[in-house]
Amino acid sequence: MKHHEHDGKERRRYLRIPFWADIHFQVTPPPSGHMDLVSIEYPQHRPMPEDSLFSIARGRNISAGGLLLDVPQELKPGMFLTLDITMSLDAPPVNIQAVVMRVKQGEKPNEYQIAVNFTSSNDEEMRKIADFVERYYL
Repeated sequence: MKHHEHDGKERRRYLRIPFWADIHFQVTPPPSGHMDLVSIEYPQHRPMPEDSLFSIARGRNISAGGLLLDVPQELKPGMFLTLDITMSLDAPPVNIQAVVMRVKQGEKPNEYQIAVNFTSSNDEEMRKIADFVERYYL
């Protein structure tokens, strides 16, 4: 077995910034062309109509590529979400699709930390997020 050395530096594709905000989300069916990413082991990947209500998550950090969130329910890697992200009080929320990449149990019951990657093909919404992150460093 080959071991890989790690120098302790993070190797992220996008810069991340702190983002402590409420984010509305809902589990959604996979977009067309992404069915291969969904595990048939988890029937909750195909939400029933009663699952269509938005829940509230708490942001931790954001980048042009994704978010780290605290959520009140267990989600599974590979699940698709629709997110409404309010980045400014004077602009409508950004509506974007994402896929759950990692899930970690929180300290309390019904507390989970999830990492999501944005999957949206809406360039305008993706640009709004990238501009928001970039302004943090100006």
